[in-house]
Amino acid sequence: MDKYITIFDMPNWHVIGISMIQAVVLYLLVLTGLKLAGRRMFAEMNAQDFVVLLLVSDAANLGLTHNDGGFWSSVFSVIAVIAVGSVLEYVPVLHNLVEGKTVVLCMQGRLDEKKMREYHISVDDLDATARQYGLASHKDFVKVILEADGSLTGVVRSATHRGQKV
Repeated sequence: MDKYITIFDMPNWHVIGISMIQAVVLYLLVLTGLKLAGRRMFAEMNAQDFVVLLLVSDAANLGLTHNDGGFWSSVFSVIAVIAVGSVLEYVPVLHNLVEGKTVVLCMQGRLDEKKMREYHISVDDLDATARQYGLASHKDFVKVILEADGSLTGVVRSATHRGQKV
């Protein structure tokens, strides 16, 4: 009988290997989908944090619902997801690919409309950022930057406000 009753039963390594591969493929697929959705959508939590949380919880759930691999399939799927997350976090080239870089959206009051469209940022978003700084318009900034975490940062003209992050 191939079914596992306790954590002490011998694991089916073939099923565990397939579970690990599925977890890694899902991780990369969901991460890619989130990056395509745009960084402003998940400004409070970076995409990698969200994917790791989502897949670890799903992989842990496999032990409760997946009859072929049982507990050990769940354990090794969680290990695979955490390993891929760690590699993406600590390998600088991969980290920059996943997290992205800062983008200048507005310089001296002139908008980079191409980048704004690409990152789904509207003039209203820039003006809302200006209001948080106590300014009337995005034109009062020296520049507006879309940070890698999805937040907007403005650099103001006056010496009283310096690059506050919103």
